[in-house]
Amino acid sequence: MRGLALALALLGCPAGGQADADPAVVACHAFTPGADYTDIMVVRQLEGGEVTLRVPAQYFEDFWDRVGGHRGTAQLFRVEIGSWEPVTREETGTRNAAGVWNWMDVLVHDVISLERVAVVGANSYGPEDTPVTAFPPRLGPEELVWLDTPFASDKERPERDVFTHPTPPATIETVVVCASPANPIIRTPTCNQHFRAAGLDVQLLYDRIELPR
Repeated sequence: MRGLALALALLGCPAGGQADADPAVVACHAFTPGADYTDIMVVRQLEGGEVTLRVPAQYFEDFWDRVGGHRGTAQLFRVEIGSWEPVTREETGTRNAAGVWNWMDVLVHDVISLERVAVVGANSYGPEDTPVTAFPPRLGPEELVWLDTPFASDKERPERDVFTHPTPPATIETVVVCASPANPIIRTPTCNQHFRAAGLDVQLLYDRIELPR
């Protein structure tokens, strides 16, 4: 789950700290003593209060986001997978046109609980509140558990796959909802990965081929 580790690095690197030698947290390379930092406040609409994030200004594409003290309910970052370098909107369009999806969105906000995200993701058919424990767990990529839902990739009507970590009913730390590659109407399956870090909810969006990497 490299994407999770990278996003954790973005939210958890110490300002002015040194880069970690582990490639999984390469984001820390930008958190140097001489970096230009911006403090932003993310307002938690559901939990209440706000969380201050200190992030190198290079990760903010829009001018108003770079203004110290900016307050909002969400913040979007776009980064290249592997290098963790910022990727602009213009660049994402260029890469999309070339069929290159080596970047991901990192959305920091405050939403429903991970348990609820898993329930919603696992209930395309049937009662919306069927608990995730009702879906038998199967072995998924990395340390993820693949929930045996009626619309998983190996079913008659493949729609999307839902993964969690760890296995319910243990407290869920990560939920990954991926479009099924077996769905004929999906050209490029993507994954939405949800977890918590630094008191906020984090959502990653990336190409499904990146899931096991």
